[in-house]
Amino acid sequence: MNKIKIIFTFIIYIVFLSLPCVINAQNHADDELRGNPKNTSKEYSVKFGERPPLDLRNLPEDSYHAGMLRIQFTRDFEKTPENIVFEVSDNGHVTTGISSLDELNRAHTVYEYIPMIRDLYEMSEASRQYKERHRAWGFHLWYELKLAEGTDIIEAVIDFESLDEVKIAEPALIEKLIKPVDSKPIKDSSSGQEWTPNDPLYANNQWH
Repeated sequence: MNKIKIIFTFIIYIVFLSLPCVINAQNHADDELRGNPKNTSKEYSVKFGERPPLDLRNLPEDSYHAGMLRIQFTRDFEKTPENIVFEVSDNGHVTTGISSLDELNRAHTVYEYIPMIRDLYEMSEASRQYKERHRAWGFHLWYELKLAEGTDIIEAVIDFESLDEVKIAEPALIEKLIKPVDSKPIKDSSSGQEWTPNDPLYANNQWH
């Protein structure tokens, strides 16, 4: 009887030791499915494609927005923007306390820095679950800069791109439809029948 009691006690002991592992494994699996914010950026595999170069000097003026450019800070500079108060000085340009940035802010009259995904997390709670994933891709390092009317955007892009703190600087390019799609009937691979979408905007707007 004592032997059976000892075996039973041992089995219960093993079960209780294993239970936290099972729960943690399930929680981890659930976190992966939900994109839980507890995940850190290091857990995401990030592989960037090749970024095509821009011939800035030959960009037509009607291909980008006036008074606006976009920059991405470097990873070495990652913690800094979150601690910067982008204040507008009495002279009408942003001051950050970082001399290299402030010099260009003054030279090109940059009056506003806008985090490009700032509004994303304010729009819906669902978007916040992907915040760490966005950080892994560096989306939080992108800012849109507003400049005084008449500023030479190309010169400003070149100047900001030369800073050690800036990884990418580019004009805010205007998106344009290349041409209307040829709205030929689509052949259904399973039935072999052809059909045309009844979307009235299909021919003129589905430019991909």
